[in-house]
Amino acid sequence: MILFSIVGLSSCQLDEKLQEEDVKTLWEEFVRLKYEGAFRTDTIFEQKLQSQLNLALKNGDAKAGKRILEFETEWNFLKGMEAIASKKVDDLKKYSSNSPDETLQWFLAYNELNKKNFDAAILILKNLLKKQELAADLNLKANWLLGTIYEEQGIDSLAIKYYSIASQLGPVNNEFDYYLESTFHLGNMRYINDEVDRSVEIYQKALDESIKYKVTRLVPVGFYHLAKVEERQGKHENALLNYNKALEYVIQELNQSEHFIIPLIRNKIESLENQ
Repeated sequence: MILFSIVGLSSCQLDEKLQEEDVKTLWEEFVRLKYEGAFRTDTIFEQKLQSQLNLALKNGDAKAGKRILEFETEWNFLKGMEAIASKKVDDLKKYSSNSPDETLQWFLAYNELNKKNFDAAILILKNLLKKQELAADLNLKANWLLGTIYEEQGIDSLAIKYYSIASQLGPVNNEFDYYLESTFHLGNMRYINDEVDRSVEIYQKALDESIKYKVTRLVPVGFYHLAKVEERQGKHENALLNYNKALEYVIQELNQSEHFIIPLIRNKIESLENQ
């Protein structure tokens, strides 16, 4: 009987460990596909997420189910599937008691932004940032989202403030993309406010670190922004070079011949070549 109890306990622990490893592997694939920009087109991973979620729910594993549902929710936000993402947020609420956890609060703010409820989103995020010992990745993501809200509202000074905070926080807990998105958008803010030299420094940093951290979907964005600045400065040969680098990267490295940025880049190249 003692031996049976020990064996039973070990099997249970082994199953739990394997389950944790399965979720970790799923998270690593989720991160990789995010960085590659595959959330725009990949449906196989969406099916895998749903399959793994169903399995977790079937096994009564609330912890794994909640984590996988978080992946699904973020995936749909990134993809721009706002109605589906909103439904996923409602599903996540079922895992909370009276007060939502910090990750859910971030999703709730994201959801309010998509509904154009800016004040509600800002209130959630500012309350979130007041929390002591807030996880570093959520601190980064909350500041990024505040920058996004203020940029959408056209309040450049506050967009710059929060993008700057997020950019200075740097990459944490494998959240390279939110750090880089903040840095690129900070460059945009400087650019539209006629701080062109500062924007070049920021764009170059964001491009270099997109390459360094293998956030490949942002690499052509970096080349594009540098070309945009060079075109504005009258450096047409350099601009053409970087527009072509952006185009080649999307087609050859990302292998996305239908990428939304391609027509925009080609129009830029054609315009410069005809001057």
